[in-house]
Amino acid sequence: MTHTFKILFLTVCCIVISMVPAAADELSNYFNAPTTSGTYGQTLTYTGDGQTFTNGNLQFQFKGLTIIPTCWEGITEVQCQAGSYNPVSAATLNVAPTSTLNGYDGFDLQGQVDVSSYNAGDVQVDVKEDIDLNYTVSTTGGAATISDAHLDVGACASDTGGALGTNCLSAGTGLPPELSVLENFQGTNQTISASAPPNILNAMADFAGTYSSLQVSKDIFLESGACAGCQVGFSDLKQYYSQVPEPRTYAWVLGLGLFGLIQLRRRFATNQ
Repeated sequence: MTHTFKILFLTVCCIVISMVPAAADELSNYFNAPTTSGTYGQTLTYTGDGQTFTNGNLQFQFKGLTIIPTCWEGITEVQCQAGSYNPVSAATLNVAPTSTLNGYDGFDLQGQVDVSSYNAGDVQVDVKEDIDLNYTVSTTGGAATISDAHLDVGACASDTGGALGTNCLSAGTGLPPELSVLENFQGTNQTISASAPPNILNAMADFAGTYSSLQVSKDIFLESGACAGCQVGFSDLKQYYSQVPEPRTYAWVLGLGLFGLIQLRRRFATNQ
């Protein structure tokens, strides 16, 4: 095997290895131990510990996470009842690759994320939870290929005490239960938003250019409302990115090139 063929062979092998998806992992593994505050709900603040989650040719470094639950009787904040909100820590959230689900590199935030109203005496308690996640997404090779961001949320807001029973609400009234997700991509002037209800659970941002690295902030807000049987939550939140050209295209072209060179070498060997 000549020096040129060795380089091509090693290059293709490295690309194939980079395409192997990351395994699901606890989100807490990417943060230092949390600091806590608050007397009513437990507010948790995490800072990143430097580890990265890699999927395809993208790596994600989670910089910070805050989880802020609050419970309200009217305008008075009260002690939250156990089980009225989730997550209670980063350890109850998982991070999984999206390339095994839809072919695009990214991460899927999985786990129980919800708030549920409850009765305290003769008063219905409104439960809220605000989750802020900050991360950096970068290409592993430093190439400026990131062109679009996508968000898919599997969410449901329901009012079991209302006329619709346990069905997910599809139209908003301006009142909770409600979920909102707002994401900002620093330096691009682009944002993504999703909600339930109204159910706007798929969104994308076109960066009108390509990037090798982006600083991203994601704000997730849930509110049950002070109504009997009201709750809202999601089971997974997929965050993935389009790239131009796609890294898998590089691997395919290189693979074809390597195959062609091998055939050409065989022909030369036959003619000698």
